Amino acid sequence: MLDDTRIVRDGLGDLLLKYDMQHDGIALFYSYPSVFLSEHSERPKTYGTHLGTYVAWQNVIHDLNMQYNFVTERTLASGEFEAGGYKVLILPQAWAMDPKAAAAVRKFVEAGGTVIADTRPALYDGHCRQVERGALDDLFGVQGGLAAATKSDLKIDGQFVDAKVALVRPGPGYDRQVIIDPTLKLTTGGCGVRRGRGNIEQ
Repeated sequence: MLDDTRIVRDGLGDLLLKYDMQHDGIALFYSYPSVFLSEHSERPKTYGTHLGTYVAWQNVIHDLNMQYNFVTERTLASGEFEAGGYKVLILPQAWAMDPKAAAAVRKFVEAGGTVIADTRPALYDGHCRQVERGALDDLFGVQGGLAAATKSDLKIDGQFVDAKVALVRPGPGYDRQVIIDPTLKLTTGGCGVRRGRGNIEQ
């Protein structure tokens, strides 16, 4: 076995240890507290599995022929994230987030970064304790409670930057309703994008 793996250990392994992962400015947030909540709390379970959400985001990014890096709360709260050259931060089912990580997300948006969330993020702190309101609710311009997901029809008819968007679900070729948070309400946010120094999407 030592002989069989020598070529990796003596050369290729050294190169891999010093390798910098290439990416297209996309960071995919991995939150272990959120994974824990998705497995042990009833509300997050109604929004689908955490693993399924990650796989969906990975497929979307790969289908766009782009590459991403995983980032953690520790990465966000350190200078490592700022030095990473990221343009987009995706928060897949980021139910729980340490206050320092949430502050880093705000700073990223203020510097012109784009943040995408598929559910309301930071409803719990880094120790999975529920907070009074989502730590990033005001950043996204939304508010809501802590209800289980429901299914509903979806109709979008509007403008997204310079393109007209018209989408109906259920519709031709897609007969399923979409999963929604029944408590979610807009406050200062807009449907799709709120423009400021950075872009926020939900």
